[in-house]
Amino acid sequence: MFLEFRRSIFDFVGGRAVLGACVALAVATLLFIFNPADASDLAPHRSKLDHLMERRDTIYDNLRDLRFEFRSGNIPKAITTR
Repeated sequence: MFLEFRRSIFDFVGGRAVLGACVALAVATLLFIFNPADASDLAPHRSKLDHLMERRDTIYDNLRDLRFEFRSGNIPKAITTR
């Protein structure tokens, strides 16, 4: 009799726990899918000009580093002359 009572309580509580977990998972999934506040949406969109300006700055930085390396003697002249 005690085992039957224990089993029926476990089935009742266990069933509710599984149902609660399923509902929580469904709500979390819906919030994840339909949440309008996405981090990529909040970031400002970069224009083509912004991309080109950043690329120009990167190239200038690389040329400045290359000039420094050449002047300090780390790059042999055989590589730089044609």
